[in-house]
Amino acid sequence: MKLFTVILGAALAIGSALSAQTFNDRIAVNFPGPVAVNGVTLPAGDATIQVVHNTGTIMLTVRSQSGEHAMVLVSRVDSTENENAAKVILDQKDGSYRLNRVLLPDHTALQILDAQ
Repeated sequence: MKLFTVILGAALAIGSALSAQTFNDRIAVNFPGPVAVNGVTLPAGDATIQVVHNTGTIMLTVRSQSGEHAMVLVSRVDSTENENAAKVILDQKDGSYRLNRVLLPDHTALQILDAQ
């Protein structure tokens, strides 16, 4: 009986972990200059943005080709943009860039929630 309880507990834990990460999207980008993401400055050049949907939350993991990475919490909002592919919106101030939002082809946007 104790073995059955352990197996059942392990199965529940694995099932919870699998349902927590239910959907992933990867977006390839090329940053024109260094980009600040949640306090981390990623270098100019190729990077990937992974959209991770967890139970009730959405996060972005931004990883530069050289290995630096940052994670940031986002909010899904409606977008009036009509894009055929994902698009990254950067804010520029005094020559530096900051990740603002990601537009998706399904008319939604992922707005950054942190106070960078």
